[in-house]
Amino acid sequence: MFSGDLKNILFIFLLTFVSPIFATENIPTWMHDKNAVYPSSEYISALGFGKSKKLAKENAISEISRYLKTEIKTTVQAESKADSYNGKTNYSQKLEENVTISSSTTLSGFEYTNPCYSKKEKTWYCVAYINREDAWNQYLPEIENEKSVFYSFYDKALSEKEPIFKCKFYKLAEEPAENLLAALDYARLLQPKNGELYAAERKTVIELPSLIESEKIKCSVFLDIKGDYGNIFASAISKILAENGFIISDDKNKSNYIANIDVENNSIGENPLSIIPSIDFKLYGKYKAVYSLNDRLENKTVAYELEKAQKKAYPKLAEKFCEKLSTDLAEILGK
Repeated sequence: MFSGDLKNILFIFLLTFVSPIFATENIPTWMHDKNAVYPSSEYISALGFGKSKKLAKENAISEISRYLKTEIKTTVQAESKADSYNGKTNYSQKLEENVTISSSTTLSGFEYTNPCYSKKEKTWYCVAYINREDAWNQYLPEIENEKSVFYSFYDKALSEKEPIFKCKFYKLAEEPAENLLAALDYARLLQPKNGELYAAERKTVIELPSLIESEKIKCSVFLDIKGDYGNIFASAISKILAENGFIISDDKNKSNYIANIDVENNSIGENPLSIIPSIDFKLYGKYKAVYSLNDRLENKTVAYELEKAQKKAYPKLAEKFCEKLSTDLAEILGK
């Protein structure tokens, strides 16, 4: 028989060294059925493992990060489509999302279970988790920020009267629209049941391509040109306007824009004569003049006949002028 002191020592030994061995065999429910403890309808969670407690925690949180990024990449893509019916073109956009989440998109406040050790596998296990509603509320300011940036351009477009300026601000809204869409899809992964809270914003983003196209159609322009020779300026300017989204019209009364173009020879002398041609370009909308540009050649062109001088000088001025015109229009239209 053991004495009282020896019994106490033996009890302490068993309590200190043997109990933890049995305790580690007490496998928690989350190790074999994570969703029973952290149902996916309420939590974002992942089971991690590793050779140490620290590695198990790191593996769990990396699995959550991988899940969010992978799901976003496979759930988002915007695809535009045009359908023609009875001579009218309707534009629509189908979302299938192809958005890469920014590295700055992070969540905090994840919790962890106490890591558990499997003697059989010689591996530590741990679950990282966060309540979906908490994650949504944490991310909500990011959504509101992206929404604010998008609507700053979108609302400006709505306030404009001229089609070219509406078109400009709708185009400037395209990148913020993509950012907003990415934020909404990330948030939808965090808390799916709240996804419809921003249904109106999604609808607005989807309609953006059709709004741009509808304004482009209104950008018809009639060229009222004086002093041209051999359609040199008419041809060059028409090309630049068309490249920048304008529709060249041959009916002044049905055009939303009129381009008044005056070409002057600025002739000096006779036999031979010299010219220093200049051009004055003004673009008028229905409400006001929206753009103007003046240009001229710096050097004289000398010839015995005016037409020969024009034939030499006009292509040079047209090239010089159209280079400036193209740059300006790209800026005006937000390209």
